[in-house]
Formats: sequence, structure tokens, C-alpha cells
Amino acid sequence: MKFAEMTAPEIGDASRDGTVILAPIAACEQHSRHLPVFTDTILATAVAEGMERNAPERILLLPTLWMGASEHHLPFGGTLTATLPTYEAMLMELVTPLLADGFRRVVLLNGHGGNIDPLHVALRRLDRMFPRAILTGAAYWEIAASEI
Repeated sequence: MKFAEMTAPEIGDASRDGTVILAPIAACEQHSRHLPVFTDTILATAVAEGMERNAPERILLLPTLWMGASEHHLPFGGTLTATLPTYEAMLMELVTPLLADGFRRVVLLNGHGGNIDPLHVALRRLDRMFPRAILTGAAYWEIAASEI
């Protein structure tokens, strides 16, 4: 199920206990001189879409959050970024409406190394706000380490 392609009533009909909210998060930053600045977003989106394709009745795929925590790339140019506190808040605010609406399972699928620390902070804060929810997050390369 692709959130962006659904109507509000269709989202309203989704199982709150059985649906996994999949929130891909990435970045828009320089990738040397040969790759596009949207590389992390392209890759994270492709992985997330593949996951949704394999379980469309169980996964509610959110649009990819392309803004990342990329301040460490600013000296190289070609980078858009949020500060760490802003990014932590963005991650929390991305999924809070769905958790408040009763969804109980959330996976933040990361596609950028700079997002790892704020992702963990946001998950700890969300866990306190929604103790009955199952919240997790990891970079796709961590999840697929044995296959890679």
C-alpha cells in the first residue's frame, strides 16, 4: 500500500495492528563528482518500494523523506540539510500522526549514514510517547548485511 496513492478513507480502513508503516528516510547531498545529489534518496526509495512490493497487504509505504542530517557534507557543496535537532523532530513528526491514529508498527528505513544517530534519538523519544507501539529503524545496508 502506497500512502501517497491512497485516499484518506482507504488509509482509514488499514489494519492498525497488522499494518507496518515503512518510512524511508534519506538525504540530498553531494556524492563526489560522479553521482547525483539524490543518490541516497534514490537507493532508499528503491529498497522501500521493493519491500512494499513483496508485502503490499501488510506494508504502508510512506513517501521518502529526502531531507537528511547532512551538515558534514556542507563543505563540499551540493547539499541540503536539516540540523540534528530539526531532523530528530522531523522524524518524530513524520510518524506521530499515524501512531496517534492507532497504527502500532513503524520501521524507519534509513538510506544515509548521517541519519543514524538522530534516528535512534527520535525512536527513543517516540517509544516514551507510544509505549504500546513497536518502533524500529536501521539503514538498509545494516538489515541486509549478510546478503551484501
